[in-house]
Amino acid sequence: MSPKDFCTIDILDQLINRVIDILKMEGRSKGAEYVYTLTQCYREALQAIKDGTYLPGKIENWKKNWQQFITVVSGRDII
Repeated sequence: MSPKDFCTIDILDQLINRVIDILKMEGRSKGAEYVYTLTQCYREALQAIKDGTYLPGKIENWKKNWQQFITVVSGRDII
């Protein structure tokens, strides 16, 4: 499990604005809770871009939530 899985959240709007058709996240070897948390954050970010509310405060919140998730599950076998 790695915080690197979340590294494009800061530039997601730039990726979307460059007409990216597909955003692939690796989850094949990860647990369901990991994949759910990662996709939930990205889904919220994509919606915020669409709504015009993709702001630094929200980005920091998603990053904080992801870091908390990584910290909580680092000792559990869900990855």
